[in-house]
Formats: sequence, C-alpha cells, structure tokens
Amino acid sequence: MPGLTCSFAAAADHLRDLGFAPELVSAPASARESGDALATIPRGAAATSFAEAVTTGGVITAGLPVRSRDPGLIAEAGSRLSAMSAVVTSEGLGTTLSPSHTALLLAGTGATVLSALTCRDRNRVALEGELAALADIGVAGVLAVTGDHSSSAGLPGTSRIGTTTATMTEPVFDLDSPRLAALARRAGLFVAVVERPAAPPSSCRPSRLALKASAGAELVIVDLNGDLADLATFTDALAATGAALPVLVSVPVVTTDAAAVHVATAWAQLVLSAPGVSGVHLSALVDDTDPTGLGTQGLGAVDVLVRMATQLREHLERVPPPPRVEPAA
Repeated sequence: MPGLTCSFAAAADHLRDLGFAPELVSAPASARESGDALATIPRGAAATSFAEAVTTGGVITAGLPVRSRDPGLIAEAGSRLSAMSAVVTSEGLGTTLSPSHTALLLAGTGATVLSALTCRDRNRVALEGELAALADIGVAGVLAVTGDHSSSAGLPGTSRIGTTTATMTEPVFDLDSPRLAALARRAGLFVAVVERPAAPPSSCRPSRLALKASAGAELVIVDLNGDLADLATFTDALAATGAALPVLVSVPVVTTDAAAVHVATAWAQLVLSAPGVSGVHLSALVDDTDPTGLGTQGLGAVDVLVRMATQLREHLERVPPPPRVEPAA
C-alpha cells in the first residue's frame, strides 16, 4: 500500500524470537476493579463439541455466502448449512449485521457457528463486547482475524484516484489476531485463525502461526495457493515449530459453474487424504452485486456447498482421513 510499511514483511526474522504472554491482554486495574474487564468464562457445550470434532478429523466447514442484511435469509442459509461441521461467518468493509447478531440468527437454526471478528474495525472494548455476546449466545467459537488495511486497493469500499487510495472506513487495529485469540479463549470460545503460506515472507509463516497458537489458537484455516507438495511443506514446517494446530484447507468454489464445482470437489477429496490435514473449508465465490438487492443468489451457493459436503462425507466413509501428525517435541 502506498505510504504504508508492513512491519512483519520489513523485519520478518524478528518474528522467530517473539513470544506471547497473558500479560499482553491483561485488563487495566481500573477495569478489573469496576468489573468492566472481560470475565473468564467456562467453555460452553458448542465449543467443547466442535473441539472434539476437530480432534477426530474429517471436518467440513463452509463460509456463509449470503451477503444480505435480511435476518430471514441469513436464518434460511443457516438452516440449510446446519449439517456442516461449522458455518464460518466473515466481515467485509460494507454495512452488515454485527457478528453476534448474525451468529444468533445462525445458531437459532441449529448451525454450529464460528464467528469472524476483525481487529481492523473495532477497538478492544468493542471486540470484548462481541466476545461476551458470542459466549452468552453459546456459539462454538470465533475466527480471530487481524484484517487487511482498509486502504488496500481492491477491497470493497475503496477506490483508486490516480495514485491515491480512497476509503470510506478508517482502520483501528487496537489488537491483532494473537491478542484477540487470547481474549476469545478467556471468553470460553473455540479459536480459529487464518494463514496464507505463500504470502511473503513465506519462510516465516509457520513461526507466525506458532505465535498465534501460543496465544490460544486451536485451528488454522489455510488459504493455500499451491499444490499438495506446497501443502506438505507447510504442514511439516508447522509441525517442526511444535505448534499443535490442526489444519483446514480452504477450497474456493465457483458455485455457478458445474465444471468448476466438480474440480473443487475433486481437489477437496485430495486434500482430505493429505497427512497433517484435519479437514476442508468450502468458500463460495459469489457475485456481491446481487441484482435483486436481497442476496438471494447466496442461497443458491449454499445449496451447492451442501451438495459438495454430502459428496465429501461419502468420500470420507470410503477413504478415512489419515491420522493427525503430532508436532515435534
């Protein structure tokens, strides 16, 4: 991004020396004395159940492809996706329902929910409020994301004027993904994170992910840009860090093209048979500019993901997932 420097990319080697301590997310004394600090909450039934499913392997999650703010459509999508291991919500730059509101609608249909929380858009107080609400609702967990800077070209809500990137939002970044992960664990929620192994500096990605694990992350959704050999290289490097972090591989799905769905299904079957992989995350690629203005085309994508998941479960019955690779001592 013009005028902005990524400290991770500029000094990546320092990441290997970083550690995480609970004191990094300790509430101020005044907040603890007044009772305003985020309470330590016992893990709920949904979080416990999902954690057990992850340990077993063969996990199939799906992103929520409905971009509508219509509660009825969101609930309908949740109902159709309720057989998934979990429904993973996302946060864009546009106006959406709050994460806890969306999670409440989905959980009400019986769906297991991992609610995405992005540090880009909220300060610590707002994030703790969402965590408290999600814990009260009883969702399984969160996807703790630092988030891309809102000035990134190509993001919704941004535009390029000459060499300047204009945005309708201002980033916050009061916390980052590791600190949010630690707070979410304090709230009794299961914690997932994301990683892009091919993003530079790629050699430091396993160490970066190990830092998230030390903060409380329990699962990683990998945005893989490569083949099975690249995946094996990454999972081996992750295991070498000692981070006991199950891996889900994100599988992009062009849901409007039958041939593309077939290819995505075949790729997902290969991934499910790969060592060190606990499951797949199905991510529908849908057109955000729905001509109806209601997001109803997202329901079509939901149905495609459900059919894919059914085929993948049948595949797992024939070809059980490999045993999980334990990290090095």
